[in-house]
Amino acid sequence: MQERHSDRERYFDEQARTTEKYYIPYIRKCCPELPQEVLEVGCGEGGNLFSFAQLGCSVTGVDIAAGRIAEARKFFAERGAEGTFIASDIFKLTELEHKFSLILVHDVIEHIDDKAGFLKGLKRYLAPGGVVFIAFPAWQMPLGGHQQIAHSKVVSHFPFLHLLPSPLYKGVLAAAGENEPTIRELMNIKHTRCPIEKFQAALYSTGYRVVDRQLYFINPHYETKFGLKPVSFMARFPSCHTCVISSVQVVSISCSPKEGEYRLSKCHSGLCVARVFGVGSGSDLKYRNLGLRRGCTKIAEKALDCHKRTACPEWSVWFGTACRRRWV
Repeated sequence: MQERHSDRERYFDEQARTTEKYYIPYIRKCCPELPQEVLEVGCGEGGNLFSFAQLGCSVTGVDIAAGRIAEARKFFAERGAEGTFIASDIFKLTELEHKFSLILVHDVIEHIDDKAGFLKGLKRYLAPGGVVFIAFPAWQMPLGGHQQIAHSKVVSHFPFLHLLPSPLYKGVLAAAGENEPTIRELMNIKHTRCPIEKFQAALYSTGYRVVDRQLYFINPHYETKFGLKPVSFMARFPSCHTCVISSVQVVSISCSPKEGEYRLSKCHSGLCVARVFGVGSGSDLKYRNLGLRRGCTKIAEKALDCHKRTACPEWSVWFGTACRRRWV
């Protein structure tokens, strides 16, 4: 096990430095006025929140691990910082709903199986106009399986070991002398892993809009872990993903081919992306990307025109604020 994972105060300080140096400037780029009500879900010892507290933000940390929450309270008190820390499942805390202008989800979503359900639930805690900051290690990165928590020095520093087939990976962990709880945790992470494509699918299925995103070939944490300077990498092989997202309303149009009519609900203005798809009887999903248009009426008209040229019995058109997206 790498030393920082047994020395939690050191881990707290490292998180605080990384957040101050990299994450807060990134969030400021998206939100020039730093949000004052900040919630972190899965806060651990609270290192990420400490830097926000030093800037005068009101910070709240929630984690299901009572031991981590106790350490967060201790570390904040020792440094004269103020923060609220709660040991609970976030979705049981209804009194916190609609309160926070910024929610941090840092190195958490890769541990969650139902990512879409988690993201959908987070919306309840956002204040109007609020944003969510999400950062996670992509599954394909060298230590994307969190093998750094292993007790074996070889396993904890062995890159890409987690990409082995599950039976072989489990066998290697056992042969290296890892105890059963550690093996269980590492295998669970393999099950709940978060490739960027999987994250994007969950993100868009729950109606979020990407405000900004940054891919890293060498992520910011590696500066404190290994002395490596972070390298952003907008190419094909990212190892870490950070983004700021906001909740948006998904607008739909549906039309019946028999009636030749369409129904438009809750349109929002601005530049929109439309996707039209139909499911034929016993056929595969068919879709047509209609590109960018201003105004939902024009898109609806084009959807109907597209419908006339095809033989799909049922149509839906989905709108969202324009952003780079891979339709899946």
